[in-house]
Amino acid sequence: TGEGSYENNPDYCTLEHWTTMNNCGFNLALPTSGKGVHTVPKICRDLQMAEQVGMKILVHDESTYGFKGYIDLAKENQYSYEETYAMLERDKTHIQSNIDTFKQYDSFQGVNVYDEPSMDYFNAIKACHDWFLKYYPGYEFYFVLLPIEAPDERLWGSMAGQGKTYSDYLYEFSKILSGSLSSDYYPILNDGKGNIVIKEDYYKNLNMIAAEAKAHNIPVYVYVQTMGFLNRPQITTYEEVAWQVYTSMAFGVEGIITFEYWPKPQ
Repeated sequence: TGEGSYENNPDYCTLEHWTTMNNCGFNLALPTSGKGVHTVPKICRDLQMAEQVGMKILVHDESTYGFKGYIDLAKENQYSYEETYAMLERDKTHIQSNIDTFKQYDSFQGVNVYDEPSMDYFNAIKACHDWFLKYYPGYEFYFVLLPIEAPDERLWGSMAGQGKTYSDYLYEFSKILSGSLSSDYYPILNDGKGNIVIKEDYYKNLNMIAAEAKAHNIPVYVYVQTMGFLNRPQITTYEEVAWQVYTSMAFGVEGIITFEYWPKPQ
């Protein structure tokens, strides 16, 4: 809600809808979209709702002292790991004020810091990862990797064109060693001729991220396609969802995330 075609939508963040999510078997929420939803008061609203129904939340904080802002600033200025860490230490009181507010809720599971970073962001993410776990051990530091289909410039940023591969991207991620490995890949396509097809490297992507997670003994999570966007059709049947879930589980995936819980209108 709150922007574009959704600006007149009702507020769906109600106890009724959170109860429905929980009854459907969802145990974790990653609120990530909508204008103005990443402020501390709105995050606390979500945490309160989740707490009432027994769910958890990975907080995506885009306020002044949220991790995303620091990661973007560090990347823009090409800060080193040490410079980024020093910036976090400088603002420690403010950052901790936000996180300590979130910690008051039993539903706080950790932080969801970034979506699909290129290699240019990894130094900053690692600095935030290490800083967060130093002060908040036992909580989760979460971000989503790009899938194998991403173009070279998305994967490698300033290092694009140097012959690096998706294996190299995963190897660089392993130097951060977050608590989990998560990737999004949406394999069901409309080919423009009225046919629904499956992307050919879907299984390769699953195999590579599962192998990387297994090598470091961390769980692997994937996003499954539930809504239509770009050349992806709206998912309307149980079988379309179940196929994605069971093929993922066959590769050892432990967590299934839907993209998205509320499908956007076509």
